[in-house]
Amino acid sequence: MSASTSDAALLEERMQSTFGMTRLDYKRERARGPVSRAYLNNAIRIVDNSGVVTKLIEWRYARLKSNAGVKPTIPFRAVLVLFLLHVQLGYGINYHRIAETLDVHFHDEEFALLGIQNHAGEHDDWYQRLWRSANRMMALIDPYPGPRNKRLKPKAYAKLLTKQATPKATRKSARNLERLDWLCEQLLHTSVRMLPADIWAKYTGNIAADATLIPGTGRPNPTDPTLRRGNADSHSGRYRREGSHGGLGAKTDKAGYELEISVMVWDKPGQNMLFPSLITAVGFHRPGEIIGHGAKLVDSHQRLGFTSGLVIVDRAYNGERPATFKFR
Repeated sequence: MSASTSDAALLEERMQSTFGMTRLDYKRERARGPVSRAYLNNAIRIVDNSGVVTKLIEWRYARLKSNAGVKPTIPFRAVLVLFLLHVQLGYGINYHRIAETLDVHFHDEEFALLGIQNHAGEHDDWYQRLWRSANRMMALIDPYPGPRNKRLKPKAYAKLLTKQATPKATRKSARNLERLDWLCEQLLHTSVRMLPADIWAKYTGNIAADATLIPGTGRPNPTDPTLRRGNADSHSGRYRREGSHGGLGAKTDKAGYELEISVMVWDKPGQNMLFPSLITAVGFHRPGEIIGHGAKLVDSHQRLGFTSGLVIVDRAYNGERPATFKFR
């Protein structure tokens, strides 16, 4: 067998293990338009193999104490698959774009694959169905619940803070944060483990870690809690590029959160073609509130099965002090 024939066979093997189809089928599916069966299959496999749907249903039943009631048009599994599908397509989690997919591009076969009830409706109907199902899911994992459809006035914000400061609310917040971290880790780790085995075997565990801004909409929330919130997410932080990135109230501050990521790194120069630089762990925090998140990131990475390897960060990441990672 020639080298070119061997390489072609290896490519076909990797296409089957990653997308469940041949390279030719993949090219044909990409030509279909915004709903490629390759990406849809990939998203389904990630969600189904992650185990998160079973947990979400378990948490939902524990919350309701009953299985009674009208079943949602779009179940949890379908919501997650739709989110992952549109991320792979490069659209992000945009509800209007997903509603367009459901309204225009999905047919009976796709609806059946995801267990979606194909009721009659137009774009706005699908948008509302998605919104209701996604909010039903978020209620189980949101660590900081509260209205996000308006800018809270001072009295309403003070009332929300008082409510969230009760022992019951504090316990719920901690529980939901653990759930959210677990869910994100399961989905991410499942996708990383889908890397073909021969490529995965070449990776030894080194990571580079850093944080990046996830911008929010609207103006940053004021540093003074007695003022009206700047945007609809009353808990979002203020970001500045300098220092620890925690905004101090300058006009140049931006609203949002920081996304913490660790990325696969090769052992020495010249090995960058051995494997892709995939993200192995994620975390989220308000800008400037970084202490402890580095340790959580490394903990999550190690749950992939790596107990050794380098952790590479820039000097600003942890203030040149390993203690700010707060390893346990």
